[in-house]
Amino acid sequence: MKWMKKFLDFVAQDDESDDNLYYEDYAKDFFPVKKITERDLINLESKVGATIFGAVPKGRRREFFNLDPDTWIWHEEWTDENGDMQQCTVRYEVSDKGVLKVLPGLKYSMLKGAELENFRAATMEYVKQVSKQVYRR
Repeated sequence: MKWMKKFLDFVAQDDESDDNLYYEDYAKDFFPVKKITERDLINLESKVGATIFGAVPKGRRREFFNLDPDTWIWHEEWTDENGDMQQCTVRYEVSDKGVLKVLPGLKYSMLKGAELENFRAATMEYVKQVSKQVYRR
């Protein structure tokens, strides 16, 4: 992910931790059978991203990741009180005009105020944690 290296340069720092999400360690598990793919890296990043909002409640699956330089994805799945699987995916599109939030059912809104600040804080924490835990920067 060439663009990610540029994206992470500003948070580059040494990390001596023995974190098993580091992509080269992950690749060693499959070498020489499988080459690590961009999707594998997104999955690793998503695992980190899911934790920046706190612990994932039991019975839920959460993902938060940067799909490309302008797109962020939040996805959550859970079983409701009736035993039915529920899910929600929110796409955030970053542009010069702001951050567009796209909800299921083609509901669009621009982030403002506290919601925009929370998104900014979450993406900054994501970059910090992914750079440490996945890319060891």
